[in-house]
Amino acid sequence: MDLPLTAPPRFSANAVVNSASFVPGLTPGSLGTVFAGGVRQSDGITSADVLPLPLAIDGVSLTIGGISAPVLSVSNIAGGEQVNFQVPYEIAGRSSVEMVVSRAGANSAPQTIPVTVQQPGVYASPPGSGIVIRNADFSLVTNASPLSAGELVYVYASGLGAVTNAPLTGAAA
Repeated sequence: MDLPLTAPPRFSANAVVNSASFVPGLTPGSLGTVFAGGVRQSDGITSADVLPLPLAIDGVSLTIGGISAPVLSVSNIAGGEQVNFQVPYEIAGRSSVEMVVSRAGANSAPQTIPVTVQQPGVYASPPGSGIVIRNADFSLVTNASPLSAGELVYVYASGLGAVTNAPLTGAAA
């Protein structure tokens, strides 16, 4: 049964994870995911289509340590609801933060989330089966299409820690 639009989202602290590794916790500037009920009733994904990233998608927003977090997407896939977001750089130096997820003006209960300096995670496809690496021609490396010696690759990761040239939160890198 779908909750009314005015019901607040629900999530636990352990449901706030590095978007690549799914390890709980947040790293400033990285990409995070919160698995939260009550953020999207219908199946599908709505993704940001602008930079800087919006602070809300489909009426869903987040505050992390009192700072609005840029939202990448809000989804419901076969009943699994989640919000993908950028962790604000501004929480650097904190050991934990309170996080609130809002939808249509209804706020979740705040949850205390640990903050780590680094929490490396490499994206996999499908999750848990292998690392997503793309050849120089942007094709996915697979057993049927392996890398060749000397070939350049891209590895997509999150949670690598501070950079010396950090862009503004939500802006293009």
